[in-house]
Amino acid sequence: MNKKSRPLSKLRHWQNSSCSVRFFICLALFMCTTHSQTPDTTVSDTSVLQKTTPAVTDSVRYQSDIIEYDALQKEFYLIGDAQVRYLNIVLQADTIVYTTDSDQFRAKGRPRLIEGRDTTIGEYMVYNIRTRRGRVQHATTRFDDAWFSGGQVIKGEDTELYVDHGDYTSCAYVEKPHYMFVGEKIKVIPDDKIIGRPVVFTIADAPVAVLPYFIFPLDRSRRSGWLTPVWGGSPGRGGYVDNIGYYFAPSDYVDFLLSSKIQEFNYFVVNAQSQYSLRYILNGKISARYVLDEDILSSRQVWSVDYNHNQMLTPDGATRLSGRGSLVSQSDFYKQFSEDSDEIQEQNLTANMSLSHRFSKINASANMVWNRTHNLLTDRIQEDLPSVDFRLPSRPLFPAAEDKEEPSWYNKIYYSYNARATVRRDVYGNDSLPGFIRPGVTNAFDLSSPQTIFRHFTINPTFSSRASTFYGAIDTTVIDSFFSYDTVQYETDNIANDNRYSTYEIERIDSSTFVDEYGDIDTTYIITKLSPPKTHYVRDTLDQFYTVGSWQAGVNASTNIYGLFPLRLFNLTGIRHTLTPTIGYHYIPEQELDKSFFSVGIPYTSARDRQQLIRVNMANQFQGRRLVKTGEDGSDTREEKFNILTAGLSTSYNFEEERRRWSDLNFNASTSYRFLNVRFNSNFWIYDESDQLSAPIAKDYTVRVSTGNLGVRGTLWDGDLLFLDSVNHHDPVKYANAGPQEWSISINPSFSYTNSRRTPGDPFVPSKQYNLNASAGIKFSRAWSLNWNGAYNFVTDQFVRNSFVIRADLECWEMSFSWRPEKLNPGYHFRVNLKKIPDIKWEQRG
Repeated sequence: MNKKSRPLSKLRHWQNSSCSVRFFICLALFMCTTHSQTPDTTVSDTSVLQKTTPAVTDSVRYQSDIIEYDALQKEFYLIGDAQVRYLNIVLQADTIVYTTDSDQFRAKGRPRLIEGRDTTIGEYMVYNIRTRRGRVQHATTRFDDAWFSGGQVIKGEDTELYVDHGDYTSCAYVEKPHYMFVGEKIKVIPDDKIIGRPVVFTIADAPVAVLPYFIFPLDRSRRSGWLTPVWGGSPGRGGYVDNIGYYFAPSDYVDFLLSSKIQEFNYFVVNAQSQYSLRYILNGKISARYVLDEDILSSRQVWSVDYNHNQMLTPDGATRLSGRGSLVSQSDFYKQFSEDSDEIQEQNLTANMSLSHRFSKINASANMVWNRTHNLLTDRIQEDLPSVDFRLPSRPLFPAAEDKEEPSWYNKIYYSYNARATVRRDVYGNDSLPGFIRPGVTNAFDLSSPQTIFRHFTINPTFSSRASTFYGAIDTTVIDSFFSYDTVQYETDNIANDNRYSTYEIERIDSSTFVDEYGDIDTTYIITKLSPPKTHYVRDTLDQFYTVGSWQAGVNASTNIYGLFPLRLFNLTGIRHTLTPTIGYHYIPEQELDKSFFSVGIPYTSARDRQQLIRVNMANQFQGRRLVKTGEDGSDTREEKFNILTAGLSTSYNFEEERRRWSDLNFNASTSYRFLNVRFNSNFWIYDESDQLSAPIAKDYTVRVSTGNLGVRGTLWDGDLLFLDSVNHHDPVKYANAGPQEWSISINPSFSYTNSRRTPGDPFVPSKQYNLNASAGIKFSRAWSLNWNGAYNFVTDQFVRNSFVIRADLECWEMSFSWRPEKLNPGYHFRVNLKKIPDIKWEQRG
């Protein structure tokens, strides 16, 4: 009974076998007597029979304490510890009668039939090795890791089993199972299904449900069929019925799933899902949910879509279509209709689809991208309809000949080109603010020529240019001679006072009166606090094409200076310091622009004064060298280097500034050791409040500390701590996995601290972020475990995520209980189900 069952697919191999059989008879009585009996004093005998028949081909091996042969009936009598072997079939019993003409065995006295991994036992058994048919009375058979018992079990020609007045269970304790299905007529079709009618489901000895007809699938592969409905409920949402639907698998490459959920007195959800895969060509998945709420007659559309798609459009992989994302019809969809904590916590949804092509001959690429971002907090939707990009990476303007060993200086002139065009849609789903649909195009061209002089210095002249074209602009000039107000933006609630004029203050901004044909704000009124109040009109949208161009040029010079410190400490052999000073001159011409443009993802240069900059940067890198033992015995060593510290200092000088020509001084540094990463960034004023040069004055600084995933694990005891499942603690089957039980703890902390101030005389204002992601688990026994997972924000002093899960392996059952004591998505979920038939379960949500 403890032998493992073999895969059902191999049963078909027996059914289709067809050859001849030869029997070698080792008993002389077979040739010279009609009936002979071996004396009772014979202890054992073993023989091999070979015979030619139309359906059997192989040796039949048998053994027993006593062997008798009836030549008239052509029957062998195997008495006492009898055993017959044929291929992978083993028949064991106290007595076996074998009829050679019909290849039929009759066994009694604890007969046991072993076919691969399947085992059948009973009181009386008849089996024909030629037809593969058999009958067992008062039988128990192990089949597909489960047990069947019945008054009679008949095995058909196609390896089907027919059970009369039988029961089915997957529990290892057949004598007293935790559950079983009792049926008057049961039919088992290998690799397909079990059919029973009528069927009574019992737990222990108590009947729980009566079903007139029951089908249990054995085929674990994808196949079409109706889904098994589940039901449950929670105090907050009431009862529900879920998983009502059908699964359709027309081929090995695609499937479809249609299911639904009915929530009591609330809503009806229809789920549609499809997966597809064609090796080396495409794969993906798409799922959608459509909700009908209690107001069915309303015209409101409530839905969500999730998708993932990857497809090679050309055999060489140069052209492909790919994308993934999530879409919802309303910003609170997940909060209303989802029970997934990750979905409920989602604040931004992204979706995209990209058609890309790689031009291998010219080493360039082109992309056509639809991209969408939905802010669920503000209900703002931004999407490109679509955007088109073309990229020509940096390459020599004058390529060197292939046979040329050393390139000339002009072979080191490099250029690159990038172009982008897009149509941007920016709207608010709740119509709280007007939106827009605007196009834009940009072209960028860059030149550089890094040259090495005197072997140690690098001179790199650069030139960059950009031209951007927009349809529609926002005029930033107020049509009034009193003042020029150039900080009006599209979002008028962000307008700041113009500090160039202290004689007025803005009283209010009104832009709700005039809207153009595109739904954009057309005219904004700025009412200033004057006596009497004065109204200024700002023309926001100018519907025509505008092109803005800009350029800048410069030259950088850099070198590397190395320093070695032969410091020997433990396995440390030395420290190397690399200093990289860089100085550059950059010319940025004046840009006159009295307009701003809609944010469509196209960069442009706004109005600015002319700049002539000297930029200075000092980069430092400290590296160490250490000896590492190698070889199996550690006798050999090798030297390796590792990073200790990276630091940088930078500033710039603007010749065009009238005051404060030096910019703020920036200092940054970073270091890491194993799992610990530390970053520091700071800025300093080098002018005092009277605009005089001074020693650096701290403006702000930020410290960030992070680690990777830190985990430890181990064992606490040698056996099971809890005996909640130890009713039969002496049973070796039940405690096959007993032994040292494990525990584990994992944490991932991150810390950020910032101090900043607006002027040297102001106090510092601190700001900090401290998050901790952690998980822990412990196994009390081979069956019971407890796991915790959480994320805590120390600034807001609350759990972002917090969940406990208890799991239990109850031999043929499994149980799980999850509890979420958190503010965002509190609740619990309790579930108990059969391991063999997961759809038979009881669950409760709250």
